[in-house]
Parts: sequence; structure tokens; C-alpha cells
Amino acid sequence: ACARVAPEGWVWFQHDFRHAQVGGITDGVFTLGILVLHEHATHYDSPSAVPSLPIQAPSALGNVLNSTLYADAYTDAAGLRAVDTPAQMGAPPMYLGRLLLPGGLAPVASLDHVKVVVPCVFHRPKWGVRKLDLSELGGVWDVPILFQEMLVKGGVRGATTLRQLCRGCPGKVLHLGTDYLLGVYCRGGVGRDSQRSTPSVEILEQVCLREVRRAAHEAACQVETDMNLDIVVKQEGQKSDDAEVPVHLWDGMWMRRRREVGLPVMKGWHGRPKEMDRKSKLPRWRMSLQLLRRCMFIRFWRRSVTRSFCIYARRYNRQSNNQQTRKAVVWSLKRKKRSGAPAYVWTNSGRADYKKFWERPRQSDHSRAVLESGREALGR
Repeated sequence: ACARVAPEGWVWFQHDFRHAQVGGITDGVFTLGILVLHEHATHYDSPSAVPSLPIQAPSALGNVLNSTLYADAYTDAAGLRAVDTPAQMGAPPMYLGRLLLPGGLAPVASLDHVKVVVPCVFHRPKWGVRKLDLSELGGVWDVPILFQEMLVKGGVRGATTLRQLCRGCPGKVLHLGTDYLLGVYCRGGVGRDSQRSTPSVEILEQVCLREVRRAAHEAACQVETDMNLDIVVKQEGQKSDDAEVPVHLWDGMWMRRRREVGLPVMKGWHGRPKEMDRKSKLPRWRMSLQLLRRCMFIRFWRRSVTRSFCIYARRYNRQSNNQQTRKAVVWSLKRKKRSGAPAYVWTNSGRADYKKFWERPRQSDHSRAVLESGREALGR
């Protein structure tokens, strides 16, 4: 990077940030800098005295791939074995020939031109080959989903803007890197006397925020405007664990989908959907959606999440393919159920195999960490 010369009375600080160390998906290294007035700058005696950046767990390219997009079938045996093998956290980009595998990080250079092995529901091996979609590129570069949707609605101009965002600095690097630079080199902030008016920057921020809010507002604007979805940006206190879930956004998305598919608006509904429920203080149509989420959707989601985590844990800790399968249980006429029917009992080898299966995921520190993370996430 070229050297920066700070204006008189200012100090220039810069730092290199790895995208993978701030929870990102690429292997890129990006440099951010900050200009601070000399009287407000925080200086350190040596580089070793500078507080280090908290490292976040990296992600993988496979986490942003869409399996419902059509791709050419991928049937290479060696490649299928490679994509089925669980990759290590933060593994560098993995290639098989000219094809990029989804198990590692994504390369920064020419990612939109590289063909990737992606999951695909349209083929029996469940894998295909194609280039990344524009929304997937936005996910790699940490572009907010609402902002992506707003840009996609803008047609060719919006798609061009999104591609330009995917060629710059990722969102997580900008967010966490800026927070780190301000917290390390400008501790305590600045006084009111040093603040300068920047109308052009303020106007640009207001325009961007208004566009984001407009994209969220469209989620609820049908004929009836009985839901206030103007503000979708996280407010103070919404990041805490005990924060209230913004279910009104989900209800708005559901109402918007009805409008898109041409279903009748509330005026054509039977009953009184806008009548307030006395217990929940919600309109009856929103109360019905809440009951569906609580009694059916959340249970289905929990079962799906538990099943996916168990599949991942088994694949991560699976035993060698050369091991021969043996019977774990057999019928026993001596031990019977309450109804009098024979019951299953362990065989000697079956009990030993099950004990090995249970202890194997808990042998290494990383395996124990995976299980603890899954237990904590499923228990929330």
C-alpha cells in the first residue's frame, strides 16, 4: 500500500485486517486507515502495546450457496468425496482442477468468473457446477440482505451497484475494522469543538438509510397500512439476548407475498381479521400467524436444526469406511416388555461400538467445542 501523508495537525493510523479473522468468507487482506486530530490521538510506546483485534470464527463459502438455483450436474467421484469431507474452519480456498470447492474460504481475485461446486436439488448427486449468483457474491462480501433486495429491484443500475460493492472492502471488515480503529487510536472520542459539519456525508447517509427503510416498508404495504414497518434498522437494546423479537417484520413479509401472488386483500376475507384480540392485543390475523409459529413452525424448525446439527456432527466424527458393520442389538426371550413381547438387548460388540461412537466426538478439544456450541445453540 502507498504511504499516506497526514495533513498538518492530524495523525494517520492504519491496520491490515484479514477478512477470515473478522468472521468473513474470503482469504483477502484489506487495509483501513483513520485520520485523527493530534490532540485526540492515542499513541503507544511500541507496536506490541497496541491492543490486538478480537478474532472472530471464520465462515466457509458453502454457507452462502443457494441449492435451489440450477447448475450443471457434477458426478466426478473424486470431487464428490472431496465435497463430502468436512473442511477445517478457516481452510484456504480448495480447488479440484479449475473448480472451486465449497468447503474452504473464497478467493478474492476473480471470484465472479470461477466455476464452483455447489449443492443443487435438481440432480441425484445433489451437487452441480456453476458460477456464483449475484446474491451469493453479495453474501460473500457481507452486503446486507435488505440492501441487496433493494438494489436488485433497481434493475440493471442496481445490479451494477451491487457488483461494484462486491469488488471493494467487505462489510464485516468495514464495520469491525472501523470500530477497532476508533476504539484503539481515538479512545474517549472527540469534543464538540472539534466536530466539523459534513453536509454531503450526512445527506448520503440519510439517502442510504431511507432506501433501506423503503425496502423494508414495502414488505408490509398492501391496501391496509395497519402495520408500522418504517424502521427496520436495529434500535438500542435489540442486540441483547432478552430483546423482543420483531415478529411484525415477518407478518409484513407474509402480507407482501400474498400481494405478489395475487391473493385477495383483507377486504375479501371472511370474518373480522382486523379485530383486536383481547389477550394478545393484536389483530386476529396476526394472532393466527403467531399461533402457527408457536405451535407448528417453531417445532418443525427445531427438529430441522437438531437434525442438521446431528448430521454435521456425524459427518465430522464419522468412523472409517473400512470398519465392518456389526449387530448392535438382538432379540432376547429372557428380557420382555410389559406387554410380554421380546425386547432388544445389547450385544457385547454392539455396546463397545456404541461406547466408541459416543466417546469419539469428545476426544479432541475442537470436537468438544463443536458439541458445546451445538448444545448451547439448540438450547436457546
